Amino acid sequence: MERVEEDLISHQPDLAIIAYGLNDARCGNPVESFTSDIEEIIVRVRQKTDALVVLVGPYWNIQFDEELWSALPVKPNFDQAFSKTGKDLVCSYVRAMRTLAEKYDCLFVDVFSPTEGCAWLICDRVHFNDVGQRVLGHLVFDTLATNCSFVGRKSGRLTTESGFDITNTGGTNGMSRMIREWLGR
Repeated sequence: MERVEEDLISHQPDLAIIAYGLNDARCGNPVESFTSDIEEIIVRVRQKTDALVVLVGPYWNIQFDEELWSALPVKPNFDQAFSKTGKDLVCSYVRAMRTLAEKYDCLFVDVFSPTEGCAWLICDRVHFNDVGQRVLGHLVFDTLATNCSFVGRKSGRLTTESGFDITNTGGTNGMSRMIREWLGR
């Protein structure tokens, strides 16, 4: 809340991706308080910019699976405030963000459901590793690409201007020839 003006609105973006809620859920911030804050951010961004707003829900982490969390041989030394376990609260955040996205005509990206249980994507029991970050990025991009026709316009324009198409690039039919050339046969 303290940073939205300086770190977002002051830049007058045309795309605002707001990823929010992980630490709130880990601290046990009630869904009503969380929802009120995220709604205020959306309203402020909408009032002061023309940005397409994309809400990215909190992602899954081991702390949201009480069984996995209790099985850890050594618990991370978190501040007591970050000790909330279980997924009920974070799932209520995901539902609230989806509802706000519908209310304010924003795009919503659920990164919790696709990553739930994927402990191998986490490097320090909370944050995603490089592969996990790529998964999150792809989930966001997939939502943008499937909802925003402008994402593919440059690619389509360059293809047309360059004259590339399946008939002159080889496509899948050209693979065996390309493989033979690569092998030097």
